[in-house]
Amino acid sequence: MNCNNDCGVLYELTAKGKFTILHRFAGGKTDGCYPQGSVLQDTAGNFYGTTLECGSNNYGTIWKVSNTGTEAILHNFVGFSDGCAPYAGVARDLTGNLYGVTYGCGPNNYGTLYELSAKGRLILLHSFAGTDGVNPYGEVLRTPKGTLFGTTGGDDCHVSCGTVWKYMP
Repeated sequence: MNCNNDCGVLYELTAKGKFTILHRFAGGKTDGCYPQGSVLQDTAGNFYGTTLECGSNNYGTIWKVSNTGTEAILHNFVGFSDGCAPYAGVARDLTGNLYGVTYGCGPNNYGTLYELSAKGRLILLHSFAGTDGVNPYGEVLRTPKGTLFGTTGGDDCHVSCGTVWKYMP
């Protein structure tokens, strides 16, 4: 996808009003486009988030931008095996694993809940099936004990009008 230099940015706005672009998303096959959801920062100053589209399969990405502005794509979504269109940002545990949801695709085509291990392996935790909700796009909340919570959108009320879900590892 070609965004014509309008694929989104990661920026910083200081308390004094200074605006700085930390990373400009390029789109296409090598970068994500249209960042969505919250941005997470770790204790080392690295930022984590998702893009709705682009990446190697045009199904969105999970990205990391270092505190010096260097970007790394941590995962390119494939579609029906792991999900697509991650509208929400990610949650992180103390060991560096990231958790999030995709709005669509996945084995049941209603979105997924995933874990991206600190070593870069994506683990499909749940594929929404309709009876448990469809199209999750809100942020994932993680308790200190590791329980994950979130909501589904329920855009298709013939299947589901939305749910609140809980996942215990």
